[in-house]
Amino acid sequence: MSDEEPSTELHNPTLESITCPQCGSTNFEIIGQSGGLRRLTTGMFFGNAGNIIRGVQAIQVRPLKAKCADCKHKFIVQPVEAPPEELLDAPATLVITRKKSIIGMAVNMSLMLNGAFVATLKNGDTVTVQTRNKHNYIQLFDQSGVGSARFDRIEMTPDQKIEMVLKMKGRY
Repeated sequence: MSDEEPSTELHNPTLESITCPQCGSTNFEIIGQSGGLRRLTTGMFFGNAGNIIRGVQAIQVRPLKAKCADCKHKFIVQPVEAPPEELLDAPATLVITRKKSIIGMAVNMSLMLNGAFVATLKNGDTVTVQTRNKHNYIQLFDQSGVGSARFDRIEMTPDQKIEMVLKMKGRY
């Protein structure tokens, strides 16, 4: 996949239907963004956080690098439009706080929700995001476009509110 590949616009992106092309497993993790930092920051300038809340305007999504947890095969995934059965009747709310760390004080992290980058979190910042998706995929990314080893999958119900504290966890 080239660095010049354009983004895709979706109203309700999801990673729910993604499977490993080698073994067919749905047990994968996102390990980075295809194209790195240049692609990572682009979607945030389009106001993705507000778009996810409304589900009306299109959200910029770009290809992601994934790794199958079963067969260890690495592959490229593209978030897709959530089917009607994946959408909640009423939005659910996620309150996400980035854990303070002396080591991470000078580094901003980017928050990915369902394949779309929705916010930049400074050390100790909190962001509130609403989602219409039943199955949600949440992860922090560093400035180089590498995803945290923590890749959360959360199933939500209408009007549910979940509070999370995330910390960038390295892959070493």
